[in-house]
Amino acid sequence: MTISLNKLDDEIKKLEMRFVALTTIVFTIQDEFIKDNPEFLRKSLANMLGNDMIRDGFTQYVNNEPGVTDDYKTFMMEINEIANKYEEE
Repeated sequence: MTISLNKLDDEIKKLEMRFVALTTIVFTIQDEFIKDNPEFLRKSLANMLGNDMIRDGFTQYVNNEPGVTDDYKTFMMEINEIANKYEEE
């Protein structure tokens, strides 16, 4: 089966649109839960940063994006040290 580049581009744009819609919904729900439940925020961040692929991507962003403060860089270094410790066990 052959697919044209235009068709592939259209399908990618549709997926991007769906992804943006889902992300918006998730952030809205998360914002509402966080208001009354700070533990929800901690668990959400822990689960997200517990995923190696997400954590690595965020680490690359923090280390390479101009204007990111040293506090964020230090935070990510600490998170990565904790993750590495768990992976060793």
